[in-house]
Amino acid sequence: MSRVFDALRTTGSQIPATLLASAWSVDALDKNVKQESFSTATIQAGPESHLIFQQEPNGPCAERYRLLRYRLQSAPTEAHLKTLLITSPGAEEGKSTVSLNLAAALAETKNQRVLLLEGDLRCPSLVRELALTFSPGLTDWSANEDVSFEPMIRRIEPLGFYLLPAGKAMGNPAELLNSEWFSTLISKLTASFDWVVIDAPPVLPMVDVLSLKRFADATIVVAWAGRTRQERIAESIRLLGRNHVVGVLLNGVRRFERSYDEYYRHYGEGK
Repeated sequence: MSRVFDALRTTGSQIPATLLASAWSVDALDKNVKQESFSTATIQAGPESHLIFQQEPNGPCAERYRLLRYRLQSAPTEAHLKTLLITSPGAEEGKSTVSLNLAAALAETKNQRVLLLEGDLRCPSLVRELALTFSPGLTDWSANEDVSFEPMIRRIEPLGFYLLPAGKAMGNPAELLNSEWFSTLISKLTASFDWVVIDAPPVLPMVDVLSLKRFADATIVVAWAGRTRQERIAESIRLLGRNHVVGVLLNGVRRFERSYDEYYRHYGEGK
């Protein structure tokens, strides 16, 4: 199971707001986005799952995600944090696990509507991680823009967030990510939800994440303890822009310090 040790290292730089819903997009939202069209998917993840909020909701890992949520919610008002990009320097560093658990942590807050958008169109994995059957997503909708996208959004229970999956994998999603319809879609989604978490592809192998970055207010870079080299983290931050990266999250730490483990073991027994 992935272990998150350090939640967030802030840069101290002001974060520009990049995507505020305009009057026309709100009007379009009222006409087109039908909340009652969202279906519900109930998940029952097995013991191998990385879904901390289902496997160990009172454990130390879940608390680190809650700390991350607190840091994000406590950001200065001028930062306008609402749409978050989650990425990593390379593959297999836990960014999708972080995206899932961060979405669950944000959804714990009362009256907060949280959407997890699968932006890794080359190698989608969220449906598999949630042990769901395949469902249409972004790539399927883009092939037929006359079809409503609302039925593709599913509320994930018992975690409480909404998922818009990628759909079928694409070999070259650059044209889709840079299209006008995708920009309009993001505008509608940000107007409809309190938080939009984008599970993005890795930074260094492909340029897709730079296309997605323009829709996000800020980026969190996920690194794997003992595996991700410092120079790759630095290069990722340089490409994304230091002012856009609000933190680096260290993933894959095997255990916390002993006193921390003992406290949570006692807490769990008491519950």
